[in-house]
Amino acid sequence: MNVGEEIQGQPEPLEAVLAAASRASASLTIPVRMIDLHREVAPSRRQQALRWGAFLLIYGPLERFYNEVLESKESTRTLPLNPDKLRDRALELHQVHLFNSKWSLRTRVPSPQGWGRSRWVLYESTTQIRRYLGDMKSLRDHLSHGGDPCSATNTSGSLWKVKDGWSMRLMGVEGFLQAACDLMEQTIIAFGGSRQMIEWPVPVRSGLSAEPMPVLRRSTRL
Repeated sequence: MNVGEEIQGQPEPLEAVLAAASRASASLTIPVRMIDLHREVAPSRRQQALRWGAFLLIYGPLERFYNEVLESKESTRTLPLNPDKLRDRALELHQVHLFNSKWSLRTRVPSPQGWGRSRWVLYESTTQIRRYLGDMKSLRDHLSHGGDPCSATNTSGSLWKVKDGWSMRLMGVEGFLQAACDLMEQTIIAFGGSRQMIEWPVPVRSGLSAEPMPVLRRSTRL
C-alpha cells in the first residue's frame, strides 16, 4: 500500500492505524540505510555514532506510531513505549486488546556462549516483550539525555556485555528494527487489518543476518 493511499471501505480506526504505519515505514528507510552504511565503515567512533543514530531513528517512529494510533483529546501527554500503558489506552479508546498473550517479536541478542555474533530469536511472552521494550526505553533515555548508554538496563538479555556495562551491537539495532515492524504489524491486525498491508523497509542481509527468522506467533488474521 502506498503512503497516503486512501483506504476504501475500511473502518475509521483502521484507516488511522494504516496511515500511521505508512508514515512509520517511510521514516524507517533512513535507519535502514544507516544500518547498511554501518557495515561499510571501519570500526571507529564514526561507526558507533551510526549505530546509535540508527537505533534512535527506529525508536522515534515506533513511539510516534503508537501515539498517533492512540491519540486522545483528553490527554496530550506522550505515551511511553510501555506495553501496559499502550494496552490500557487501546482498550479505553477503541476496545482493542494490544500486547496480548498471542503477541511476539523477533530480534537479535547476544549468543548464549558469549560470542559477538548472534542469531534471530523470538520473544513470545508478555513478560519478555515488556522487559525488551523496557530495556530499549532505558537505552533511548540514556542516549537522548546525554547519559552513558552503557548504563542502560538489560533485564531482557538483549544487550551485549562490555567493559563499562551493556551495549548494543549493529546486530541488536537490526533486531530492534525487525521488532518494531513486528509490533506495528500486529497492531494493524488487532485493529482488523491483515499482514502485508504495509511494506516495511529491510536492510541488506548476509551471513547470520540472512538466516531464516523464527515465525511469529499467530495473532488473528493472516
